[in-house]
Amino acid sequence: MHITLIISSLSPGGAEKVMAAMANYWAGNNQDITLITFDSRNSDSYIFNDRIKRHALELLTDSKNILESLANNYKRIKRLRSILVDSKPDIIISFIDKTNILAILSNIGLKYPLIICERVNPRKYRIGRFWRLLQKMLYPLSDALVVQTEATKLWFKQKLKFPEEKTYVIPNPVIISSQNSKNIIKEKLNIISMGRLVRQKGFDILLDSFSKIAEKYPDWTLTIIGKGEEENNLKSQAKYLGIEKQVIFTGFIKNPFEYLQNADLFVMPSRFEGFPNALIEAMSYGLAAISFNCPSGPSDIIRNGTDGILVNCEDTDGLTAAMDDLMSNKEKRGQFSKRAREVSERFKLEKIIGMWNNLLEEVIRRKK
Repeated sequence: MHITLIISSLSPGGAEKVMAAMANYWAGNNQDITLITFDSRNSDSYIFNDRIKRHALELLTDSKNILESLANNYKRIKRLRSILVDSKPDIIISFIDKTNILAILSNIGLKYPLIICERVNPRKYRIGRFWRLLQKMLYPLSDALVVQTEATKLWFKQKLKFPEEKTYVIPNPVIISSQNSKNIIKEKLNIISMGRLVRQKGFDILLDSFSKIAEKYPDWTLTIIGKGEEENNLKSQAKYLGIEKQVIFTGFIKNPFEYLQNADLFVMPSRFEGFPNALIEAMSYGLAAISFNCPSGPSDIIRNGTDGILVNCEDTDGLTAAMDDLMSNKEKRGQFSKRAREVSERFKLEKIIGMWNNLLEEVIRRKK
């Protein structure tokens, strides 16, 4: 089967990591894979199987005005359509809203089977009125829509009137690196959190919550992995709260294996999510987890009271109480840790790819 995958960029990110894993898995199982990005290869953060045909269009540029935006998107559609005509895929998979729209427009008249995939929570993520209108008009031209949770499926049915029978729920897989653990002598216990340093991820709330109990736990540190536009603000906040000596900002780390392996607790303070890779990755390493019960994803991953704790979204005091509970109770952390590892089987890569394979076969069969 010849599968063409389309995504804006392969820079660090959850959707990008999942697409890279899917591409490599299929290529490693003798599928013909074409992988297209609008960005250049310089932004690639993942290593790919040599069998994958890679097209980097180098057309991911900012537009200064509407006319320039229209011109840039026309160039993207034209180039993308040309590749589709030449490569003649059996099926196309596109990731993320605006890229989905451009993929649909590129495929008009070609009629290749096309699956579009949403990777964020549309209730919280704003793409603008024009793009939302295009979503409503063009998404029905696709052959299937993949979302990550039942809540997101319901949103597309109610808000965009997307046909329920063409909507499929496929969660993210657990993607972990196989490395040997290192025996690191730990001087302190450690809470870890990771993600892009943007408002959505809620690290400002985490710092506020941690500051309320940091003095009570001088032998604990908080490590935040990631980079983003809020980095300087967050560092200033930590200093203002008087906890800068207990908070570590690592910046972006391509493979956070060692940090996860040697942490004692994982906290995800996001205001909203799609289906958080960071959470399932942390739990796969046996970390007891605390997360806001934000829309959407955490409640599909954490079994509250079994392998972690769900806290009402943006409840600073509730997050503080949950951290205090697990930081003070090693036995409880250990119980959650044992059950957390089960996430590796629940969201096993082979299991998730099997769901995708079934969908590909169904869409191709239905298209004939």
